Amino acid sequence: MVNNLTIISLKIKKMQDPRGIWEGRITKGYRFTFQMEEDTCILRRLGTHDVLRTP
Repeated sequence: MVNNLTIISLKIKKMQDPRGIWEGRITKGYRFTFQMEEDTCILRRLGTHDVLRTP
């Protein structure tokens, strides 16, 4: 399991979501959301800042 998801260049942080969803920033306008299951990263959504409304 990945223990440290603090990647400064992507500004990754855990969302306030009971499913354990994380968000990251590619640029000022583009975001992505993902979940970790054991040692696998599952990409959920990718797009403009609006993707955070329904992660």
